[in-house]
Amino acid sequence: MWWVQQALVWLVLGAAFTAALNFFLMSRGPPLATILSHLQSPPSSSSLEHHSLHQQVYLRGEVYALRNSEYLNWNQKNRTGITNAIHALYDHLPGVKVRHRTPSPHLHSLIHTLRQDITTRGVSSDPWDLAKKWANPRSLVPGSAHGLGDVLGALATAPIISSDVGHGGTQLKIFLLLKGGQRAVFKPIRYLREEIIEGEIYDGADRHNGEVAAFHLSRLLALPTVPLAVGRWVSLRKHILPVASKELATTFFKMEGGRSSQATVRR
Repeated sequence: MWWVQQALVWLVLGAAFTAALNFFLMSRGPPLATILSHLQSPPSSSSLEHHSLHQQVYLRGEVYALRNSEYLNWNQKNRTGITNAIHALYDHLPGVKVRHRTPSPHLHSLIHTLRQDITTRGVSSDPWDLAKKWANPRSLVPGSAHGLGDVLGALATAPIISSDVGHGGTQLKIFLLLKGGQRAVFKPIRYLREEIIEGEIYDGADRHNGEVAAFHLSRLLALPTVPLAVGRWVSLRKHILPVASKELATTFFKMEGGRSSQATVRR
C-alpha cells in the first residue's frame, strides 16, 4: 500500500540523518583510539605539564581554565587562546609596574573629586529623587555625583518603615522600606572583618561590607552600574521586628539566656 511505502521512505531518511549526525559529532571529538589509550596508560610527562599549566592559570584567576579535564592535550589544542593571552598579560605586568611607578597626577584629582562627592552634605533635600534622576540603563551614578553624600547618608540613617524576607540569591538578606519610599536590601554581618575563611573561593557567606567595597571600587574604575551601598547599624528589636512582615517575623525565635533574651534568625 502507498502509506506503507511512504513510511518506509521516512524511516530510511531518518536513519540516514541520524548516521550523518553521529558522524559529524564523532569527527569533532578526539579519536576513539586516543580516548582508550588515555584511559589505559598512565599520564605522560607532557600531560602532567599541561595539567600544571591549567592549575597555574586557574590559581591566577582564569575562570575558563580546565582543572580536571580527561583530555588535556585535545582541549589545550582546541582552546581559543585564552590561556596564552593570560600568560602574555602576566608577562607584560612587570614592565607596566616599572613604567608607571610614579602615580599619575590625574589620580590625586580623581580621588579628591570622589571623596568630595561622598563627604559633602546638604546638596539635595530629596536624596531619593536625586538618585532616581541619576539612574539610566547605562549608569546608576554619574562620574561627578554632587549629592552622593546625601544619598548615602539617607541610606544609613533614614527610618525603616517596614521589613520583609529577602528573596532571590543564596545569601541571607532582608528587604527594607525606608522613609520616603526608598527600598533597600540589608545584608547582616556574618563574620568579623579580620576573620579568614579557608577553602575554595566560593566557601562561606558573603562579607557584609563586600557590596560597599564593590560600589566604591566601581567609581574608581568608572563602572557606574554597581548599586549604591553603605554600612548601617541596625537593631533587630528596635528597627526590624516592630515593622516586620508576618513572613519575616516567623523566621526569628527568642533564646532566653541569663538576664536577657536573644533574637536569632532561622535559615
